[in-house]
Amino acid sequence: MKKRLGFTLLEVIIAVTSFFLLLVIIVNIYTNMIKLKYNIQARTNVIQDSYYTIEKINLLLKDYTIDYEEYFNRKNV
Repeated sequence: MKKRLGFTLLEVIIAVTSFFLLLVIIVNIYTNMIKLKYNIQARTNVIQDSYYTIEKINLLLKDYTIDYEEYFNRKNV
């Protein structure tokens, strides 16, 4: 009697199922990492824009403040 070399149908189905299950898990992890990357980039952009806005407001406030010493000593000028 010859011994058959090969896989049974059940072994092939189990192997293919486990391969695709692992593939789905890996793709899910990859897409979550991409979403997390874009989320972090968006938060970083918001923080940088807020720093820029605060700097501009700071410069505007510094430029438009009154120098009281010069203001009160105008009659000497």
